[in-house]
Amino acid sequence: MPLYIIAHLKRIIHPFQTWIWIKMRIEESTFWHQHVIDAEYQWLVDKCRPNTTLIDIGAYEGDTPMFFSLFHNIVNIIAFEPDKTHYKRAKQLLFHESKNPHVNKVTLYNEAVGKDHTFDDNIMYLNPKDHENIRCISLNDALRLTTTSAIVIKCDCEGGEYEIFTQEAKFRNVYAIQLEYHRGPKQIPEILKDKGFKIMLEPSKPSPASDKSELGYIYAWR
Repeated sequence: MPLYIIAHLKRIIHPFQTWIWIKMRIEESTFWHQHVIDAEYQWLVDKCRPNTTLIDIGAYEGDTPMFFSLFHNIVNIIAFEPDKTHYKRAKQLLFHESKNPHVNKVTLYNEAVGKDHTFDDNIMYLNPKDHENIRCISLNDALRLTTTSAIVIKCDCEGGEYEIFTQEAKFRNVYAIQLEYHRGPKQIPEILKDKGFKIMLEPSKPSPASDKSELGYIYAWR
């Protein structure tokens, strides 16, 4: 389907959210394309029930918590960004530059979820100095920050997902998860199935140099 048709359909489906997003981030063409045209997180948005808390693991520079705050079913967003530079930019964007009237939904933490990745070469795009002395909490600790009975999780943490979605994680009140994997789905789908989730995998298109992509999304719901 041509991109202009997708954009038009998005305006029909979510006119307020789409246009305020364009107004806020038109200068950030990559994010505009990612969230509005590609509708990267539309699956998770469509899954959200009323009075939902969203846990955002890997908030980057604040684009995803800002995006999710536009939707009325999401009443609370707990966002984590361990990189100090990205956290500083996210804080500035969300709380000082934002034209988004719903930004008060967002609580932003300069913390890591899963494990301390300071010297882990397996985490993509890591600058160790930007992760020094950053507090690390488990997914269970992150989920305890809300008493909401309806929770969804978005995760994009550049390879750290394998230490987050483990057998030790307790998913009480979590009914939907969208996470990006970076080195194949590995054990995560089976773990989530064991926790009572239905699973759908969406591998990214492989690069010209490979016939198999290690990147993709895991969608989980119950």
